[in-house]
Amino acid sequence: MRTLTATRVDLQRFADQVATLETSLRQTPPEPGGILFYGSSTMVHWRADDLLQRQMAPLPVLSTGFGGSTADEALYYYGRLVLPVRPSILVYYEGDNDLGLGYTAAEVLELTHRLFEWARQDLPGIRFLIIPVKDYPAQDAPKEQLAALNRDFAEYATAHEDTWVADIGPVLQDEQGMTRLDIFEDDNTHYNLKGYQLLAGQVKPILERLVES
Repeated sequence: MRTLTATRVDLQRFADQVATLETSLRQTPPEPGGILFYGSSTMVHWRADDLLQRQMAPLPVLSTGFGGSTADEALYYYGRLVLPVRPSILVYYEGDNDLGLGYTAAEVLELTHRLFEWARQDLPGIRFLIIPVKDYPAQDAPKEQLAALNRDFAEYATAHEDTWVADIGPVLQDEQGMTRLDIFEDDNTHYNLKGYQLLAGQVKPILERLVES
């Protein structure tokens, strides 16, 4: 792991969203040992209209994703949005915003590793499922950095017995290997219902196996 560079974002830019999530956690404290989905707007949109809960049922899932956050911000708010939930499994999505803001793949991995290390210390036995970053039509991050980050995530999971990576190939490409263009909202950035259905089909079986093991 390399030494971190200075942050490239205002770490307070999503403070209002974080405060709202904290209020919700205080009002309805989750049972410890559940599954926490944490990360950027991919997690935020999945939470809308209870879609995540419906697609993952009956698994005990919760999302504290926020903003169009970065791994930097995910680490910064760990103590407020991860630790109070005390999950047994953390499903993580960060990276595409970071690369668009000038973070390198290596820096995203380092920030991710630090968050995971904190969780390993605070929540013994926790396991991690990384969702790789997606290449969407409106993506302005360098494609080589997207590919590098996903390779780094895969290598990280290979090196850590408590970490898995979901396969999003079947989400982004059809059976003929053609890029799907019908899985995104009109902004050409976020998954639509079909995109989330396909993503859930890749994520839920892994979580079911982890819960049963």
